Amino acid sequence: MIRRRVLAVFALTLLAALWGAEGAHAQSSQTISGMRDFWHVFIAFGIAWVLVFGWAVAIFRRLGRVEAQLKQLAPESEAASQIGQDHSA
Repeated sequence: MIRRRVLAVFALTLLAALWGAEGAHAQSSQTISGMRDFWHVFIAFGIAWVLVFGWAVAIFRRLGRVEAQLKQLAPESEAASQIGQDHSA
């Protein structure tokens, strides 16, 4: 599920970057002739967004592992607290 979301975000980012680069190219031909095309900036921003989303996915995956470990440890901690209560009584 997360992979689909990441792929969708990546595709949208890539499309936006390409669309922005195309728009920049069209605008530069209509504006001052000394302006350069900045398509590489849009691609760099697209790569940055992909890296940010990849980082977020990594965090969510780690969080899922931690939650799974906590769920696994919860019954053990309840059993240990029950043993501790039995000994104190």
